[in-house]
Amino acid sequence: MSTLSPAKAILLAVQFTARADLISLQALLAQHQIPIETLLRILLTHLSETIDPAEYVPFLEQLFNGHDAVIRTDAIQVDASSLEQLNDEQARQRVRKLGLLKLAPQNIPRDAPDDPAVLFLIHRSLRIDELTGLLALIPPLLAPFLSRAPYLRKWLLNSVLPLVRLNYDYYNGKDTLTSITKFQGLKAYDAVRLLLSYSSNASGEQAASIVGRDIRGLIGPWMYAKRAGEDDLHTGWEETFAWIVEQATTSWETAVQAIEGWDGPDDVDIGGYDDGQGGLMEDDQQKLEIIYARAILATAYSIPETSITGLLGVGRILSRLVALLDQERLPTLEQAAALLQPIPNSINDLLRTENTAYLRNDLMGEGNILSKANNAAIQFAHALATSAFVVAKAGINVSIRTIGELVLLQNKVEQTAELVKLITRAGNYQRQDEKFWLRLRNEIVWLRSWGAEELQKPETPFTHGRGPFGQIEVEDMERLFLEAVLSSSRKSLPSSCL
Repeated sequence: MSTLSPAKAILLAVQFTARADLISLQALLAQHQIPIETLLRILLTHLSETIDPAEYVPFLEQLFNGHDAVIRTDAIQVDASSLEQLNDEQARQRVRKLGLLKLAPQNIPRDAPDDPAVLFLIHRSLRIDELTGLLALIPPLLAPFLSRAPYLRKWLLNSVLPLVRLNYDYYNGKDTLTSITKFQGLKAYDAVRLLLSYSSNASGEQAASIVGRDIRGLIGPWMYAKRAGEDDLHTGWEETFAWIVEQATTSWETAVQAIEGWDGPDDVDIGGYDDGQGGLMEDDQQKLEIIYARAILATAYSIPETSITGLLGVGRILSRLVALLDQERLPTLEQAAALLQPIPNSINDLLRTENTAYLRNDLMGEGNILSKANNAAIQFAHALATSAFVVAKAGINVSIRTIGELVLLQNKVEQTAELVKLITRAGNYQRQDEKFWLRLRNEIVWLRSWGAEELQKPETPFTHGRGPFGQIEVEDMERLFLEAVLSSSRKSLPSSCL
């Protein structure tokens, strides 16, 4: 054994590796040194990808610390009988024909370190994925070596952990598995929609926690290790916000659940892989929080649902927004509809006809003053939601965007048509007692003015209201209301009295 040539030592290492006989491989290395790059290429080429990493990670740990750290196994006899018939020249020829894989995988990013161990681990991971699809084997392979290079931790978080969770932990059993290589080649738009492709299916009481979990645990690791200056740092998060806004139009419950279940870009779940050096820089975090706040308002305006349930969802995400911004708490829509308090004058600068365009276009745009997360914009959105809720209780369902158009366009014909529908519907109710009519009248008055009379200075005459019925004259409103009361009274009288 002591006369084994370098070429024969390599051939023997190939045999032991192919059989996953790491004990014999260790014994061989204890007596015959093989260059570490050559040995890693042998392992990469011939060690089965289906083997549990627990069986060979200790060997790798010793190997990466240098040959002297390999466990001494002098007592083990290394069987070299398979090479007895080869002379050294024949052995060298066989070595030249081994076709060992290169350490660096194809298309390795330029910022990857030129460290044989790191390159081996990444290439090994890719082969496990490509040849077996057993993504769950990769984190246990990489975890012991994350301190070796920051790049390795980043690669695990960005490229591996989201797919392991998507394919195994969160949605095990789904039909199509996405490979690491394919995932790495996706643009931010496609990556976000892949990672959240199952989130909109969540239902039941746990839906908010599931959607929040997906953003926190799938998008979070994917974005966690990105740094300021990287082109996709903001892009990835902005595509996530855009996904939430998109859900508002197709599955508004999912949009609400996402906002209720997730605290924003600093709310990430990377398991036990944090080294304390990742996460967002303070400036980036502040910028992204502002964009996320805008996305929440954009979501509120994008929800087309007109039912009381849908409007309550709008109210909840507005309350969630002020909580995330540490602003003064908003009343729930039920509370606001009961109290009918004046809407603050801070919204007055928003009450311009030209702002109607902001309701309909580019809700995420920086120049959109209606989705700018300041107190005035939030109060305005809450006033619209409260108005829609008050109208819905009377049996007329409209979205907050429709209410917003009534407020901003101030078209008297359209406002009157909506008021007539509201009063007519109310007049058809069978519960026409005095309290009912008094309450309805108070609601109509509030919908005209949004409580402006209480905020108006005594010396300033009150003409038009600020609310969705603001252009309707008080006399006309009272007349329509009185007609509804009289009509309802006649319907409730016995026929002998008519």
